[in-house]
Amino acid sequence: MAQAMLSCGGAARTRNSRSLAGATARGRCVFLTPARSLDSHTISDFPRQRACRLRPGKSVSRSKPPQSLPSSNSNRSKPTSQRPDRVRIAAAMSLLNGTDAAAFVNTTGEHNAEPCTIIPFLKDKTLLVTGATGFLAKVLVEKILFEQPDVKHLYLIIQPRKDITAEQRLKEQVLTSPVFNRLRQTHGEEAFEQLISEKVTAVAGNIGEEMLGMSPDVVEQVAASCNVLINSAATTSFDERYDTAININTLGPRNLLSVAKKCPDLELLMHVSTAFVNGLREGEAKEEPFAMGHSIRRELGDVAAPMLDVDREIALAQSAVEAARSRQLDSTAETEKLVELGTQRAEMFGWQDTYVFTKAMGEMILGAERENIPVAIVRPSIVESALSEPYKGWIEGIRMADPILIAYGKGQMRGFLANRDGVLDVIPVDTVINAMLAIMPRLAHRDTLQVYHVATSVANPLVIDSFVEFVSDHFKNTPMVDKEGNPIEIDKMSVFPNKETFALDAWLRYKLPTQTSKLLQPLGVKPGPDQRKRDIILKKIYEQMEYFGRIYASYTFYKCRFSVSKIQAISEQLSPAEREKFPIDIQAIDWREYLSDIHIPGLKKFVLKGRA
Repeated sequence: MAQAMLSCGGAARTRNSRSLAGATARGRCVFLTPARSLDSHTISDFPRQRACRLRPGKSVSRSKPPQSLPSSNSNRSKPTSQRPDRVRIAAAMSLLNGTDAAAFVNTTGEHNAEPCTIIPFLKDKTLLVTGATGFLAKVLVEKILFEQPDVKHLYLIIQPRKDITAEQRLKEQVLTSPVFNRLRQTHGEEAFEQLISEKVTAVAGNIGEEMLGMSPDVVEQVAASCNVLINSAATTSFDERYDTAININTLGPRNLLSVAKKCPDLELLMHVSTAFVNGLREGEAKEEPFAMGHSIRRELGDVAAPMLDVDREIALAQSAVEAARSRQLDSTAETEKLVELGTQRAEMFGWQDTYVFTKAMGEMILGAERENIPVAIVRPSIVESALSEPYKGWIEGIRMADPILIAYGKGQMRGFLANRDGVLDVIPVDTVINAMLAIMPRLAHRDTLQVYHVATSVANPLVIDSFVEFVSDHFKNTPMVDKEGNPIEIDKMSVFPNKETFALDAWLRYKLPTQTSKLLQPLGVKPGPDQRKRDIILKKIYEQMEYFGRIYASYTFYKCRFSVSKIQAISEQLSPAEREKFPIDIQAIDWREYLSDIHIPGLKKFVLKGRA
């Protein structure tokens, strides 16, 4: 399935928690052995471990022991509406620290110069991160540990699989990633393992289940200490089953919010969405939240369009599953029905596909049900390889634009379907992470919901015509090679202005040659092994081209552009030192350099593993 740019640690609909657990008993501190995990079945104590031994000049201080669990009449058990107002808390803390609360508490939603910067904010904080096995979350976790090793703790929600625990997935699918090599090189292997041991816990859970699939005991332990909750879990397939997308993208935020309301010391809930929730809008879209039940079709003037009822859509997805199973459809037919349903419902209300529609409904739930929980909704556009951190070009997996780049470089694809004068809204992953971290101290404790686009189509647009030029020049100067090591010669990338010309070119190049072989068979001309192999390859390429034309057209002809005024304002407020550590200057991206010297080499190195 085509993948949108928001990487996530997927969330299936069943929970299988088998990993070891660690928890805090009254008055005792828990330090976990490397990559130990916490699940819903076992609560046990672990002895205090020694501090990390680092190379000279490096230090990682031990987390402060977690406080004992609150009593039943503590603030944790009170309804959210009965808690002290967070704005007053922030102001009181500011006065205690000798600063002016007005410098950072602004009920209008504007961002003033603020004394609390990123690294001090993260110190002694406990964060919970969903989607922890995904591309975005890995970069986030690495960046936090690299810049602020005095963070108190990171709980990573990881869904166990059939034969692998959350703890094993942390060790094998997260910590083995090259993204953590910088930390290993900085601290040394032993100190790195100690850092992970003290700071990171795998929590067996599922974003698609109530309370994230955690047992009451585990929820209580995690909630008692968490300050920031970050949701980076999503299913990002454009053509996902409707029930799956609803469960993860729409109900997932509600499930996380239910945990947030049990956190007495919560400062912020941050939800990673996508800029493309702006759907079929045209022109510049502002950074504004959705009202519950908002329909973009109706917003655009289609008075005949139905009203959107989010709860009805949730029920509809479930009833569609039940109907398919009552008809005893096989799994393939059931999936086709549910994919079709999701696409139909999205288009009915003004969104281009199931992915962005269900993400938009998730945002609506956060806005309607947050009570006084501070919420930041971060909407990145197409998230691609790192601009500089942890390494230039670092990427994991094939993202949205990458199948086109790879197929073109291999000579399998001459061009793609797009508006040559349109914009491809791409954003490096480390820019997104820096923006998320810069938002945190500026929204913490504030009784508000704010939306932040992290995108380039307004501030620094990558025009598709320029994209074609830069990519063509790269592969002309640095061609990929075939199995024999010979350079693959390619023509300049073509851009097809409509589906008809794209389909005709694909048919002539990939479908017709296979038909010729069939036409010759009645004459006694049978294809040899090489011809049969070639026909199979051409058939697969043709099917892929058809799929690209159907799935990607909504994005290569996209007419909406994303305002980034809020994140630009935050960037300007950063001190020179913070700008160096957390650069989010979107206008500074040089697209030729990024594509030719960073992104495509990163694909060759980290995805193709040198097979280029």
